[in-house]
Amino acid sequence: MELFFQLILLCVGLIFLWKIGEFAVQNAIGFSVIYGIERFTVGFFIFAISTGLPEMSSAIISSIKKVPELSAGNLMGSTFVNVSLILGISILLAKKIEIPPDLRKKLFGTIGLIILIFFGIVLAQVENILTGILLIIIYVGSAIWFQTGIPKKEVSKELHEIEAEAKEKEKKPLISPKIDISIKLFASLLLLILSSWLTVYSATNVAEILQLNLSIIGATFIAIGTCLPELTLEIHAVKQKEYSLAIGDIFGSSLLNISFILGLLILMNPSVDLALGKLIFPFLFAAILWVVFRLLQKKPFLRKDGLVFIGIFLVYISTMTIYSIFIAK
Repeated sequence: MELFFQLILLCVGLIFLWKIGEFAVQNAIGFSVIYGIERFTVGFFIFAISTGLPEMSSAIISSIKKVPELSAGNLMGSTFVNVSLILGISILLAKKIEIPPDLRKKLFGTIGLIILIFFGIVLAQVENILTGILLIIIYVGSAIWFQTGIPKKEVSKELHEIEAEAKEKEKKPLISPKIDISIKLFASLLLLILSSWLTVYSATNVAEILQLNLSIIGATFIAIGTCLPELTLEIHAVKQKEYSLAIGDIFGSSLLNISFILGLLILMNPSVDLALGKLIFPFLFAAILWVVFRLLQKKPFLRKDGLVFIGIFLVYISTMTIYSIFIAK
């Protein structure tokens, strides 16, 4: 009965995620236009941080319950899920995703940081407070690096179109467009956070009821669960052809997980075991290597690339399942 109840909660959470995700994407687009912020930056920070709250909540709760390895697996697993399953599904839905030159440069920098951090995790024997501080500094540094706006002419053109449309409909807003879109975006993100929490809460309970191995749950079941907000937003963004928004959220969430949130987890649990990273890293590296390969070719991501990413994910899940059954205690 308890399992059935949690499955019902999970379905409700997914439905809310889907509906609210579309609303959030629309408001994010309007926010980026009015405030002159490029789509990639909105996805990289605003969406990534909001959809990263489930992972942050998991880090806090697991620390309180004295099982930080569960959150560590979740953060490392979510990073991989983002750049394999989520990216793969986004590409399949879009059929073709062009990567502009300016976005390509930012992706190279983001990918470099993700691989560097993960490689450090694989080499490190014991984590400490200094490691946590360093990871947080890396994320803050990337935030400063990505603070760029879209060209003035592009902003003016889009704003002109918005104003012309408003005049045609003869609408006179009671508040300024900036305040209006900010309120709508904040409301949609708040609802997104609440629906994300419900989804993750129920998914975690299902995993516990089924008595899955705790060392793998974080990197598989919970990692997929906490990536559902990203998946929902990516689907809606791709439907509206906002590819920079989708790509920004995917890689922004990945960097947030493996740097800032993992850094906080280490600060709360200096001796947390990150050994599972050695098992995840080869799969992450394979997915990243394919991304880099396509970026260097300066060609768009096609459906065949989406199938490659999903294929890597399926091999990862199979390996983790075998590891959980025959090796992990």
